[in-house]
Amino acid sequence: MKNLLAAIFIIVVSMLITNPSEDDHRDAVKAKLSKTIGVDGLLAKGFLNAIVSKEVYTEDYILFSTCNVRGQLVGIGILGTVIFKGTLTKQFYLYD
Repeated sequence: MKNLLAAIFIIVVSMLITNPSEDDHRDAVKAKLSKTIGVDGLLAKGFLNAIVSKEVYTEDYILFSTCNVRGQLVGIGILGTVIFKGTLTKQFYLYD
């Protein structure tokens, strides 16, 4: 029983420490969009940074966080990683 409680404690503390910040979520969105639409050049990156800074926000639930774009859940941040549920093109009105 003590081993189980110790394992649960370690998992919870790990989740607390590694919960991605809002900047981590925004960086992950920028990387995903850059890869999806092929952003290249300083002007395009500046435009992408401005859009992401305005449209992406997170909700922190202590052990994990959610990544939202324009009110839609697009990903979950857990254990230092942001996991997306799609390509993000629909949320930013971009189509492949």
